[in-house]
Amino acid sequence: LPPSKTGTRGIISARTLVLCQLLRYGKPLSEYSTDKTQIHTAAAEYATTSSISAFQRERIAHGGVPFVIISGMRTTTLFQRLPYLPRADAYVSESGGRIFYPCPIDGVGEESEKVEGLVKGLVVRPMSYRGCSDVDLIPFSLREESEKVE
Repeated sequence: LPPSKTGTRGIISARTLVLCQLLRYGKPLSEYSTDKTQIHTAAAEYATTSSISAFQRERIAHGGVPFVIISGMRTTTLFQRLPYLPRADAYVSESGGRIFYPCPIDGVGEESEKVEGLVKGLVVRPMSYRGCSDVDLIPFSLREESEKVE
């Protein structure tokens, strides 16, 4: 991942990207890797995790689990790293201080004044990685959560 303004570099493993895909889409791990050792290790660990109930394992196996990235990084660092991160249902920066939701770019151009919380000028163009789907590579923008919780 690109370094932050303080020079700190983030790391995300290929295995983490595979497991994120599994949560979101429920595809078999074999579709993501040609490394059979990695597939069997990840599958065995996934299947034997005692903290996950049978119901949860079933739900994960079929995908559709909401995925949120939560970080203490500055928002500017998050924006810089977004193309390299897995697609998420929400992105949280500054230790929960700011929450963003992806939104499609289609129709946002002329209507951007009507989209509350839209981060103007931000277009995320995701980078390809092993196992990503065509949907994961569609450019998107972000809308910031504007409702304050007290």
